[in-house]
Amino acid sequence: MIGFLAKGSCLFQILRVNFSLLALLFVAPLFGDLQETLDAQVEKNGTPGMAVIVFDQDKIISELHSGVREAGKRALLEKGDLWHIGSDGKAMTATLMARLVEKGLAKWDSPLSEIFPKESKNFHLDASAITIEQLLSHTAGLPANVDRDLFNEGRKLGAKRIEKQRLEVVKVMLKDAPASEPGSKYLYSNTGYVIAGAVIEKLLDTSYEKAIVREVFGPLGMKSVGFGAPEGEAPRGHVVRGGKRSATPTGYEGDNPAIYAPAGGMHFSLEDWAKFGQAHLKGEGILKPETFAKLHMVVLNNYSLGWLVRERDGKAVRLGHDGTNTMWRARITLDLEMGRGVCVVANDNDDATVKGIGAVEKEGLK
Repeated sequence: MIGFLAKGSCLFQILRVNFSLLALLFVAPLFGDLQETLDAQVEKNGTPGMAVIVFDQDKIISELHSGVREAGKRALLEKGDLWHIGSDGKAMTATLMARLVEKGLAKWDSPLSEIFPKESKNFHLDASAITIEQLLSHTAGLPANVDRDLFNEGRKLGAKRIEKQRLEVVKVMLKDAPASEPGSKYLYSNTGYVIAGAVIEKLLDTSYEKAIVREVFGPLGMKSVGFGAPEGEAPRGHVVRGGKRSATPTGYEGDNPAIYAPAGGMHFSLEDWAKFGQAHLKGEGILKPETFAKLHMVVLNNYSLGWLVRERDGKAVRLGHDGTNTMWRARITLDLEMGRGVCVVANDNDDATVKGIGAVEKEGLK
């Protein structure tokens, strides 16, 4: 069980996720065999299990696994296993929003007061002006995480009355002035993405979970999606206490509250995750090419809409993101020039594991 994410240690996790990935986007890949690198990192770091998938625009190049589903158990990782991807799901939420913008249901610069006219009577004036693009680019000035009481209440309720829970986040988190003028500063915010989920629910009159399956995962053929930590015979997340790794619960007991799904509370098979990566490598299909370009365009601080971006001459050449709920770790990197992507996952979030993911990622992009 994890604690309230707005604590200092967890906020450090959030910042480290972004700055560690940003550094890796600018580093040249290492040499060596991918399976050997994967095996070596699992053995060296004591990680229960890691897996990697490498793909281009049209096919899977390789999918490799090393280690076990749960520390101290014998069940090995297999193809088709489900992995929690944390904040890597933010790019999926942004893609869903882009679908709604293309359909004319909203605009990138639509203010929240326009989307929530009734609730906005109690918004702070500056919060009323926050736009959809600012929510998705972490420039809305909102806190890293939702109010403690909302977080704890979400733990109790799980997925019950999920749309009302997210609407309550809107009401509570927009009462006060943003920490910075909307659009002026990059402040990584899960809260912004939870509110983006509420925006989607308002526009479509259905839950975020149903909307993203219908609008994104269904069209891409991604059938393994689930919310919360994987259940059943899937890998288990882990925490390290006193130098010992322990498996964490499944479902929402082993994840952030259900309200966090738009910010990063989903799991997939690697093959399905690669399908999403392939769509962004191609830059066509589920969205218009110009809409993909919008999603990949830096807004501030090397962040676009759901992606960290490496640019050259004002054009995106590499996209990436890290994700963790503190019990799992996941990374996606798309090299747009090479036309190749790699997703690396691990079923814990120890510092050594994070370094191991970096080594595997570099090898996969050679």
